[in-house]
Amino acid sequence: MALLDTALPYGANDLKLTKYTDALGMVLGTTSVDLPYLQHLNFTEAEEFQELRGDDKLITTRGKGSQVNWDLEAGGISTQAWSVITGGTVITRGLTPHQEIEVRKRATQARPYFRIDGKIISDSGGDVLVRIYRCRANGDITANFADGEFTTSQITGVGMPLLDDANDLLYSIFIRETTTALTLTPDPNPVQVPLNLTAGAKAGTGSAQTVALTWTPVVGATKYSIYWSDDDGDTYTKFGTEPTSANTVLTGMSAGAVLINVTATVASIESDHSPDITVTFS
Repeated sequence: MALLDTALPYGANDLKLTKYTDALGMVLGTTSVDLPYLQHLNFTEAEEFQELRGDDKLITTRGKGSQVNWDLEAGGISTQAWSVITGGTVITRGLTPHQEIEVRKRATQARPYFRIDGKIISDSGGDVLVRIYRCRANGDITANFADGEFTTSQITGVGMPLLDDANDLLYSIFIRETTTALTLTPDPNPVQVPLNLTAGAKAGTGSAQTVALTWTPVVGATKYSIYWSDDDGDTYTKFGTEPTSANTVLTGMSAGAVLINVTATVASIESDHSPDITVTFS
């Protein structure tokens, strides 16, 4: 069956929240929290525009950068999900049948960043998945206690881009031919692209020339890969050494201009390539 990119959705929502483990929202946690009873995830892409005028005429408008406004509506919510959204601490005491779970929120605990994954079944037989990468609840969080129920009527927030100048993702929408369950082990975010690749001192002669390279470290990177091209980017060769820190010395270069870029690897996932720099060897 062919994939339909205009497929209409139907069916129940499957929603997961994944908290970032750092204050800036850069390191995604390894375990998600389920929201089995929430009924709606709504989001709006928004951007403020500034008018640019000249000679008393409107010349153009300039965007100030997009963000996402989202809300979760109607349904029961677990203590773990409440903690992810509010920044409170979950404390478990005792054993069944006398176990007690407390969510403790202090005034000094800031609301954390988290990722929202929401899935619906589509009429093409697959599913539609929306992923809002870097969310934070910035509005009121309403809790309702009635008839033995702990529910929330609405939670609103903002989605901001990933802190990656080369890959500043706000959200993704995946239309998938085969439905795939959302598990409590989240798919990783795209790995941040190394930036500010800089060539330093050069040395050597002939086909044994070297250049020192540095770049901005990527959070969580376990290794970096260096690629170079001496045919104006038609083909690239991967340098044999994979440094674990944000610097290395590229060796074995010959006379001429060489394009160089670098990638980062986090948890076995390699990033996109950084912008090329040109280094000329004599």
